[in-house]
Parts: sequence; structure tokens; C-alpha cells
Amino acid sequence: MKNIFLIFICSFICIPSLSFGAVYFRGGLNDWALSSDLDSDSLSGVTFRKITVQAPSSLAGDDEWKWTTATGADEWKFGWWWDQDLNMDTVGDVYWQNSESAGNNIVSGMETNKWYTFRISENYNNNTKHIVMETSASPISLSSVSEPSVDQPPDTDVTITITLSAAKSNEEKVMVRYSEDGWSTIKIKNASGSGTSYSANIQGSANKTVDYYALTTTRTVTDGNDLSDADLSTLAFNNDSGNNYSFATAPEPGMVMGLVLALITLRAKGLK
Repeated sequence: MKNIFLIFICSFICIPSLSFGAVYFRGGLNDWALSSDLDSDSLSGVTFRKITVQAPSSLAGDDEWKWTTATGADEWKFGWWWDQDLNMDTVGDVYWQNSESAGNNIVSGMETNKWYTFRISENYNNNTKHIVMETSASPISLSSVSEPSVDQPPDTDVTITITLSAAKSNEEKVMVRYSEDGWSTIKIKNASGSGTSYSANIQGSANKTVDYYALTTTRTVTDGNDLSDADLSTLAFNNDSGNNYSFATAPEPGMVMGLVLALITLRAKGLK
């Protein structure tokens, strides 16, 4: 009975100080100090964590870091890291660890005074993906995105305007990500502009609802394609607080005329 009691007590006292629900950053950019719980956002039902740090003048070249989920005695034991290089602006795999034996994450090619956004897909107890994105200044946000108030003609350019919080860095690309079939098929349209005003033209087929939102990233994609790992690769986004923006397209004129003629025919036959 005494042994059972001790086991019961130890099950509470000896539990590692894991903070599932929290993710921290520790690396050369912050002198390996424990950061506060990282910012989070959710896209497509997945939670992402990120931190943006400016490289000091004393740091250049490679940098190492860990994503940790524990504090106290186990703060170096649980989280995501691995002894491998991650190329800048490229999505890479990172592995869940429950020991201190594995090496640190490494990213090459850092430049002094530039800004680096570290972003990871939150997936406790499992391997996941992460990315480091480089910008010349702190990343901007997207203040507003336009939304048409009336139906739009099919297969005709609809201009979506995007207002930035400030002029962006050269590395930041502004895009509209959209779909007309409930996000089963997704396309990207790169926006163009200057200062804080950008726009992109997108189209929808006849009699469809086109859903869309705006985002920024340091990665590139050709118009008409989707960006692989788009959610993970996002610096900033505006999706109307998760509702997404949308507009409806009108039916083809021939379709409307066909319906009118059919109605006339039915009435002529005395059917109402």
C-alpha cells in the first residue's frame, strides 16, 4: 500500500513541466533566452506559431534555434529541433524531441539588421514543418481588402484592392488566394501596386461564388497556381476574421434567356 501511495504522489510531482498549449523560441537571435509564448493564428483549421526577430549587427551567417514546449527543468528536452540546415524562405521538416541529445535547427545566410520571421505548424508530440522568412524591415500587415457588393459578370476581371499598413519590403509579395468550388481548387493571383495600395484581378465562372483572401509571403508562385504550404508560408493575412471575402458571378446571358423562353413556353401551354 505504501508503494502504491508513493507511485500516486510521484505521478503528480514527477510529471515533466510541459506547457502543451505554449510554444517558445530559443536561439542565437535572442541569446538563447526563453521567449514569451509565441503569437498564434489559425488557417484551414491548423494552428501556427511565429516570432519575428531582427538580427543584431553582431550576428551574420548561420544561426541556430529550438522550438520548445517546456519550462523549468525540462525546458531543453521537449519540442521540435534537429541537427540539419534549413534554407531561407523554404519549408522544411522538423522533428519532435523528448531528449536533449539532438542538435539544434540551423538556418544559413542571415544578414545583420534584417528581420526574420520563424513560423511553425503546431503539432505536439509529432513531427511537423517550419520556415524562416527574411525581410528588410518588420513585416507589414494588411489593413483592408475590398469586396464587391453586387454580382459580377462571369469570366471578367474583378479588381480586388488591398491596403497595406505601411510600405512593404522588397522581399514581401502581396497575393490574393481564391477558389470558386469551396477551396477544393485554389489559385493565386499576385497583386501589383506601390506604397500601401495594391490590387489584383481575379475571375469566376458563371453562376459561382468566389471566395478569397489576401496574404503576404516571401515565397513566389506563378499566377493561376496555388502556393505549396501556403498557410505555413504566410507572413500576414486578411481573411475577414476567418469568414473570407466573396463575390457571386451572374449566370451566362444564354442561360437566362433559355430560362425565360422555357417560362414563356410553359405559360403558352397553360401551365403556371
